[in-house]
Amino acid sequence: MLCLLIVGRFLLVMFSRIGRDPVETEVLMLVERGRETLNKGDAEAIREIERTLARKFKKFADNSDLCIMLMRARLALDDAPGTIQTGETGITYHADDFDIQHLLAKAYALNGNYENAYRSYSRLKSKSIASREIRSEYATVGRRLWEAKATAGDEALKSGDPDKAVEMYTKAAFIAWDLREAVAGRTGARLHFANADIYRKKGDTRRAIQAYRSGLRSDPWRPGKQLEAARLEEEAGMANAAILHYRASLKIDPEHDEVEKTTAAIRTLESKIRTKPGAISSTHRGTIYILPLGDVDMELLKEAASHGNRVLGCKFDFLDRQDFPEETRMEPSGRYDADRIHEILQRRYHDFIDENGILGVIAVCKRDLGLRGFDNPLHSWSRDRLSVLSYDRLADPPYDTESDDEELLRRATVQLVMSSGTVLGVDYCENVPCAMACAGTVDKIQFKEPSLCERCKDIFDVLAKAEEWYSDSKIERLAARVEANPEDSLSRRELRQYREGRREHFNKLIEAMKELLGDFPDDTNVFYVLAGLYLRNGRYEDARATFRNILELNPTHFDAKRRLEIAEEHLRKAVNVEPG
Repeated sequence: MLCLLIVGRFLLVMFSRIGRDPVETEVLMLVERGRETLNKGDAEAIREIERTLARKFKKFADNSDLCIMLMRARLALDDAPGTIQTGETGITYHADDFDIQHLLAKAYALNGNYENAYRSYSRLKSKSIASREIRSEYATVGRRLWEAKATAGDEALKSGDPDKAVEMYTKAAFIAWDLREAVAGRTGARLHFANADIYRKKGDTRRAIQAYRSGLRSDPWRPGKQLEAARLEEEAGMANAAILHYRASLKIDPEHDEVEKTTAAIRTLESKIRTKPGAISSTHRGTIYILPLGDVDMELLKEAASHGNRVLGCKFDFLDRQDFPEETRMEPSGRYDADRIHEILQRRYHDFIDENGILGVIAVCKRDLGLRGFDNPLHSWSRDRLSVLSYDRLADPPYDTESDDEELLRRATVQLVMSSGTVLGVDYCENVPCAMACAGTVDKIQFKEPSLCERCKDIFDVLAKAEEWYSDSKIERLAARVEANPEDSLSRRELRQYREGRREHFNKLIEAMKELLGDFPDDTNVFYVLAGLYLRNGRYEDARATFRNILELNPTHFDAKRRLEIAEEHLRKAVNVEPG
């Protein structure tokens, strides 16, 4: 049998040479030798094949297979500088080669050049073929770069250079936003609070407020920071925002040293407000579907959905229970990979959501969730109109209150309301009683209410109405029908009417968000929803201006930067198709 395998391999190699250039055949044989040597793992043999590959690469630097094998050999020898040199040469010939980019990113990280490694992994992560391994490597590199920038900011502050400190803290906070699944919210929040303190001392109230808000969205459980933000907002005339932060400080610590002053400030501000936010209609036609996974308590889930319906005004419906995807179990923690579960749901339900005008799907389980590269357990994970929600720890310590049925239902409803908000794109809220406040750890859920604050409720209502009608997929289907048959006048008329109706519908929602900005000026959460509505309605100039406004207020807003690039790409395309 062994002889047959050897003969078969020989024949396969010989047949593969037929019709090939002799030099190309020589390179392929050398690459094959390199692959076999690396598989054996003999250091001396790897060193020898590396020298042979290097000599050949000087003549044939444009050969991608040769480049990749040489990079792998040098990485196996821990030769990061040599790998970088080879990769940077190879990239000039094969700019889009995924393997060369990946090996180059690894070499940058091995060499301690986390800036270049982070940029390289950012490009890789955005590609559809990026694996979970690459995302994990990306998170590791990002954490190291984040730590380096944060340390540089601390050192600049100690040396008396606040401007340099702000620059470093801002860069670190931007990375923390990008890696929010891998960097603990509390750790990232301290960078924003440090910036807020610097801005406050410099008298830049507007930026100080934004820095406080950014920090509190990551870690809202600080009554002192809530008070500092509220006082600045009160000075700046932002009454609604100040009230929410004053109330949050009392919710977190009802007996803090300034309870009387805080209560008096709330009464004074409320007397100045003629109308309260929350005027947007809460009646929705949309549905959020709940997918029970495994052994989740259906009775508890149905009661929570009933309460959620009254709070949010949208309908909850149930999909058939499914078995829990056991292949997502992570060792040695025993948790289940929320990102992997999300990938499975994305394949199953993406078209279902898009084609039927569904607001979102929330999968609920009674298992401990986690993410690779993230130490703490998760209670939810949301992206792209899909959410995975765990009820696993809701009845466990370290809650201060007893886990009776009523309290358990309250906590379950809080989590369902929060997941409903995240599937639509409502961002974390800095106001602790709000269900959208970032809990960070499961014990913080007891401080949240099963409802949304006025601002988040208005944002939820607008986003729900944006998804109820005029879906992107229906426009694409109608446009494809017209393109396939330009003489189809019925489809052309339907497409025109649909687009006009969508434009009118979105313009009404845009006006509603502008009114909300009157109640919460300079609020990046409101600005971000407004910019998204502009983008979906084809008002790309307005979208670009609004995203730029967000980044001026909060340079660390990763999603605003990403979507600003989308708006600018639409504008470039519009210029390119203009006549003349």
